[in-house]
Amino acid sequence: MAQAFRLLVVTRALLRPGVRWDDANDRLLPLPERTPAGFSYEAFEKLGPSWETWSEETLKLTEALYEEAFSQSAQQQVLADLRLKQQTVIKALGDPVYAPIHPQLSDLYGKLTRRLDVYDGLAALLSGAPEGAVLPKTAADSGLTELRAAYSDLESSLLVIPQGPTWLPFIAADELAAATADGDLSDADREILQKVLGRLNDVDSLQAEQKEFLQQPMFRKLATAIETALAGPAAAGDENVDPDSPLQQAAADLLLAIEEYESSGSREAANDIRNLLQGLQAAGGPAAGPLVSAMRAHYFNFNLKVVASEAFLKNFFNQQRSESGAVRDQFEDVEVSGCQWTTTDVSVDLKHNDSSAQFMLTLDGKIRTSTIGEVCPATVYTAGNACFRAEKDIYFDGTSFTLDPARIGVNANNCSYDAKTCVEFIPIARGLARNFVLQQAADKKSESDAHARSRISKQVRSKFNEETARQFSELEGNLESKLYGPLGELNVRPESIAMNTTETELYLRERLMGTGELGAGRPPIAPLPLSGAAVQVHQSLLSNGADRFGFAGQRLTAKEMNERIAERLDRVFPNRKKPAEDPDAKQPDDTNRLIFDEVDPISFQFEDGQLIMSLRAGLERPGEEEIPTQIISVPLKLTLEGGELVIERGTVGVKPVDRPDNIGEQIARANIMRGRIEEGIPPRQSKSAQFDVDAKGKIVALNVTSIVVEDGWLTILAE
Repeated sequence: MAQAFRLLVVTRALLRPGVRWDDANDRLLPLPERTPAGFSYEAFEKLGPSWETWSEETLKLTEALYEEAFSQSAQQQVLADLRLKQQTVIKALGDPVYAPIHPQLSDLYGKLTRRLDVYDGLAALLSGAPEGAVLPKTAADSGLTELRAAYSDLESSLLVIPQGPTWLPFIAADELAAATADGDLSDADREILQKVLGRLNDVDSLQAEQKEFLQQPMFRKLATAIETALAGPAAAGDENVDPDSPLQQAAADLLLAIEEYESSGSREAANDIRNLLQGLQAAGGPAAGPLVSAMRAHYFNFNLKVVASEAFLKNFFNQQRSESGAVRDQFEDVEVSGCQWTTTDVSVDLKHNDSSAQFMLTLDGKIRTSTIGEVCPATVYTAGNACFRAEKDIYFDGTSFTLDPARIGVNANNCSYDAKTCVEFIPIARGLARNFVLQQAADKKSESDAHARSRISKQVRSKFNEETARQFSELEGNLESKLYGPLGELNVRPESIAMNTTETELYLRERLMGTGELGAGRPPIAPLPLSGAAVQVHQSLLSNGADRFGFAGQRLTAKEMNERIAERLDRVFPNRKKPAEDPDAKQPDDTNRLIFDEVDPISFQFEDGQLIMSLRAGLERPGEEEIPTQIISVPLKLTLEGGELVIERGTVGVKPVDRPDNIGEQIARANIMRGRIEEGIPPRQSKSAQFDVDAKGKIVALNVTSIVVEDGWLTILAE
């Protein structure tokens, strides 16, 4: 069956008529003329024999969509059929029977869903745009390009942050979008920008939490962009407007840019996507809503996701203490002194919250006391037992903590078991006096217990509030000084952070995405271990981060590259364990220099179980001719073997950016470049899959249990 399937694919490719898109005048969607590489025979073959029929039918549909559906009705039918195939994958992803191929199914599902959602949105725009709609003119000189990008980033962030959309009226979102739609600013547009800028800068009347929220980089970026736009030239009329710019051409360009970005991760394609989307949004008006929503969901979303189970978090919070101390108290006219022994258990309980991480810190304790109460003319000996529970709700938005006052519950029981009086030397009176004093103490037991509850409640409340305030303030300061501060200095601080909790899981999402860059889509579903955590990293996080290394246009030796990377890592992770130097290892060449391209010097793609690092660089060789820019791909496969995390380097690929005049010379260049890369990256590396995390002196061992690389995402499970 597999051979028959492959033969069918090859035969269809050979017999397919050579129809050009120019002949397809009735299509609504100007789709690219080739089936995307993600829908190849090999992609479907990975699903195995039991999926052969589904794979064959779906492959036929994808080919038909791009290469045979030349009318609007044909496109709509194929898209509807593909939606049915998509539903089959959704059901399989929820069925544990198909767990062994869930990564492959997630890969196909992601590729298919992104395109179908964008196509639906684009079809709604093209069929519902105002008659005669044209794209806005270019506004690079006036600063509106940067303003639109900053506004788009902010709007995208607010729409995915819980309760974020409630801030859209604050920035006058609709008015701001309308004011920046054209290629210049009218007087009315400038008034709107001034109003929004005033709101962003004049925050004295807002609450502290609101002020802090508005200090996030995404709001500051918008304010800076508005100031730049306002400083630009005033309206210059409509002489630059091109009324002949058709939406169809812009739509076709957008689809081509999306496929280029999907295949290469090109930042040029990313920038084109953003500009084209802004133009289509401005020209299409309300009809562009579905397209914008689809693009935000699949290309402007968070590119880092961390999920931790409550059982996993307890490893860091749970602790037991034992303390002892003196008792000094007064109950009515009785002076009380003695000793107390306290044992406490600290734990954490997650609470459902859609707008931030919320957890309840709990303190369960037991107190045993041995006291002496003295009042003339008697001394009473009392043993006491008490238990208490303290609770405090804590909220975390990713950078700062908010603490509610503590709630305390106490149950106390005191028992007076002996007494001495001033008549101890009189045998008959001694017993009578002792019993009388103990009876008096028994009569006062309820008041004594209530007094003990009050005393313990005050002590616990004061200490609990004081310690938690100090500890979380210290933790918040460390986050800023040791993590977000250094990230900000390196220009890789996430510009959007969102957190939420369920009753059993904590979610952290972050996005690193600047002007001209894209984010991620929805990550694949990860089977979170009961007592574990999942970390999901999208390829855009690494690519966007690599752009901030400053390699573009640089000439660097391998040593200089390593030093620059190590320096940046040391600023974020000053205590990181550095790899031991191998005295027998070949030292990297320190004479030749890589000449990094100005565009996409380093980028990453996560595909088919591999992390593919791409370099666009030439080579400077002393005394020899420079090798022009090459595209170098380095596939790295991550696996777990016997408790070891293994990284294997695949075959290094080298191809020229520009077509060479001499093929033989290019082969020689490729071999030289391949050799330089292979010298710096060993064919196989391994390290322990267990990591020790120091949680304030408490060492928590984490074991990596799964690594999956599919559809642009790296998913790591640990417990």
